[in-house]
Amino acid sequence: MGLKRLIPLAIAVWPLPVLNGLVIGIASATDGGSIKGSARTALVSSVAAFSFYFALSQLVKGLPVISDLLLLTVISALGMAIAVYLSIYVRLRTTYTIMTPDGLTVEYYAKDLNEVEKRFEQIGLKCSQPSYHLENENHMVMTYQCGEGIVTIDIKKDWKYLMVKARLRSSRS
Repeated sequence: MGLKRLIPLAIAVWPLPVLNGLVIGIASATDGGSIKGSARTALVSSVAAFSFYFALSQLVKGLPVISDLLLLTVISALGMAIAVYLSIYVRLRTTYTIMTPDGLTVEYYAKDLNEVEKRFEQIGLKCSQPSYHLENENHMVMTYQCGEGIVTIDIKKDWKYLMVKARLRSSRS
């Protein structure tokens, strides 16, 4: 979900003090981007909503909730903190699985290479030793030959974590 859709959503849910952070955090985490991108999207949309309601408070002095600048700032700061934290938390704990006629793709985050290898071993496939291809210091590709299929694990560094894209495809295609 890009900023075009997230900013109006942030403005719509901003008056709900804690709920706004929950909604914006989850919505920005599910856009499929990087961890930093999700956090940045959550922060920018929350700041845009705060700016909108701040400008509204300057125009309308009669509404007690909107015209109290301290309350407006505290509510916004709380919503921003919740949105950014939740966007990172949800993004780190979400696994995306895509099935196509060619095979299967799984995308998730891991803390280190040991976690990547443990998750792969849990599948229980009988595979050859991996071949490693180092693209650069932040990008590595591991390839396994597994019976009738090929497993390619694309690992990229994203902030303090590893973004893992595992692709299983038939070697016949």
